[in-house]
Parts: sequence; C-alpha cells; structure tokens
Amino acid sequence: MQYNPHDADPILLSDGEYDADILSAEEKTSKAGNVMLKLVVRIFHAGVPFGHILIDEYLVSSVKGHLTKLKKLCKVIDFNFDGGKIAPSDLEGRRIRVFVKTREDDTGKYDSKNVIVSYLSNESPPTNETSAAPADDDIPF
Repeated sequence: MQYNPHDADPILLSDGEYDADILSAEEKTSKAGNVMLKLVVRIFHAGVPFGHILIDEYLVSSVKGHLTKLKKLCKVIDFNFDGGKIAPSDLEGRRIRVFVKTREDDTGKYDSKNVIVSYLSNESPPTNETSAAPADDDIPF
C-alpha cells in the first residue's frame, strides 16, 4: 500500500474565532468518578477537508474552570446556568462561536491539537475570514 506520510499530520486551525455547532453531547463519568459532559463540537472552516474539524470538549462538573466555561456556554445559548442542571439535549444542535487555540504537547508524546478556549456571543464579528459555516451542509452521499 502506498500512502503520503504527511496525511497523518493533524489538521490544525489557526488561533482565532470560528463558527461552530454542537454535534453531540453526552453525560459521562470521568476516570476519577466525576460527572462530566462530553461535547463534540464541529468547527467550520473552508480551508480544511470537508469544511470542518471536530473537537472533543470535556466539561467536568467538579472543576471550577470547566464550570466557568459551561457558564459562558450557557450564556451564549441563552440557557439558565443558575438552574444547576443541563441535559445533553439542551446543547445538541446549538450554533455557537468559539475561540480556538493550538495546544502543543511539550513532552512530544502527543500531536499538537486545537482546543476551545472560550465560547463567544454569536454577535461577535469573525476574526478569521474563512470561518463561515457552509450554507448547506447536507452531504450528497
């Protein structure tokens, strides 16, 4: 079998703001036994294969920084964070904007990867000209 070894390189977006949606959300238990939400967030960018990348986002309820991030997400989607409970169905399919950065692995054990740093108001002007979501994302096959 022939292949291009560069095809195994991770596809990374430049740091910046992007349109996105929450493709799936699931309540899970972490390895440490804590309740968490696992989100699969689809980040739109015309310059990558298929016009998007996927980022797995883990929000653990016992981690203060994660709760701060969840609070911001709730504000963006106009959901009452102060109610103290959110279901995966409250998140799935929501259109959002995100600020993405590249996280480097200093150990060299893992590839660099994009991470969501913050959830942004949908009214934020794009800082990346090619971050528009496709008008019709139906796949014909």
